[in-house]
Amino acid sequence: MEQAHVRAEVPAASRGAQHLLDHHGDAKGWVALATHKQGKWVQYHYMRQELAGVYEGWHGEDVYFSQNTFSHPRRRVEDLRELRALYIDIDCYTIGYDPYWMKGHIEVMFCDDELPVPNYVTFSGRGLILTWLIEPVPAKALPLWRRLQERFFEVLKDCGADPRSVDAARVFRVEGSVNSKNGREVVREYVHDYRYPIKDLKEKYLPDLTKTVTTKRRDSNVTRLMNMHSLYYARLGDLERLIHLRGGYMEGYREMTLFLYRYWYLCATDDIQSVIREILKLNQQFSVPLGEGEVRRATKSAEMAWEAHNSEAADQTARKLGYPGAGYNLKNTTIMTWLGITAAEEGDLHTIISKGEKEERKRRRDRGRRTDERRLAGSADRQQYICEEHKHTENQLARVAEGLAEGLKQREIADCLGLSRGRVSQLVSRLKKGCG
Repeated sequence: MEQAHVRAEVPAASRGAQHLLDHHGDAKGWVALATHKQGKWVQYHYMRQELAGVYEGWHGEDVYFSQNTFSHPRRRVEDLRELRALYIDIDCYTIGYDPYWMKGHIEVMFCDDELPVPNYVTFSGRGLILTWLIEPVPAKALPLWRRLQERFFEVLKDCGADPRSVDAARVFRVEGSVNSKNGREVVREYVHDYRYPIKDLKEKYLPDLTKTVTTKRRDSNVTRLMNMHSLYYARLGDLERLIHLRGGYMEGYREMTLFLYRYWYLCATDDIQSVIREILKLNQQFSVPLGEGEVRRATKSAEMAWEAHNSEAADQTARKLGYPGAGYNLKNTTIMTWLGITAAEEGDLHTIISKGEKEERKRRRDRGRRTDERRLAGSADRQQYICEEHKHTENQLARVAEGLAEGLKQREIADCLGLSRGRVSQLVSRLKKGCG
């Protein structure tokens, strides 16, 4: 392992801000900062342009940040936008070893090529965290990311590796903050700034997976995997939208909503460690939440179905019987009946929709395509064009207003929405004048 650099002579707040920039300097999406205040977990989300500026106000005890970014200001796996790092938390204190001694022990594994050299090692007060920065990849790469996490965990399991490291929404302490459990400052040993391409890591550390995906029908199998992965995430989003549409009032549907969420979450992430935490979070969105024991009991069979879904033998048996596969293969009409989804509600959902709604959306897309074709040909209906542009402007105004409400600056809003700064300035002026 090459010579690491410890920058303890730099003020702690500056080192913390640099830690955030090293990790998220070019990030897209929201980054979570969190801490404990008066015994409560406090968490806020910022765009990467804000991190260095806001960190000074966060510096202190037990300051954490998310390792990956999110498409919405919520730290949930289903809201992931970019996967930016692999990491393993080593709780060596649980097996009686000093973190610095353990670091030297682990370095042998880098020399033997059992693991890549991490970008930095963070001494978190009682243990250490190994971080490998990767070239950012979208959330749909989560299955591969998880396989690599599991591989690294297996290598480091005997060193005290924490199995919760496979959580893509994980937070870790920022350099320069203080671990309140023992009063020690968090120190980071910086090693290098090379971001590993995730495909290179797959080829080197997951050779069996690499062989599997190069067999016959590779393209169709991979496409199906990605399509199903996207579908599960979209369904999770629809359940949250439904709760929001009903203002949290889900009496008569709470158990079924949580059951479906637990099943689809497991299918999307294979993360048996964090699924309970996620469904308990969802339960709190109900106006009248269920008790924790009731949540666990009402959704337990979802895990059994997921295990069957992952069983090759069970899958083959199901296909012989004429089913698409093992697990729950639910039709949209069944889901809509179970959850009592109305025609008005399905208009705001993405995937849990009826055949009629699906056909209507297709007709609208087709009409939009024909309109675009006529416009390109120079024969667009002027009035229709004006109406569409008005709707487009209204949408932009709404999104700019959301950005301002989050405290973003105009240039940051422009970056997020892909608009010019001049256009954002125009929209802000309209909002101020009340013309929007």
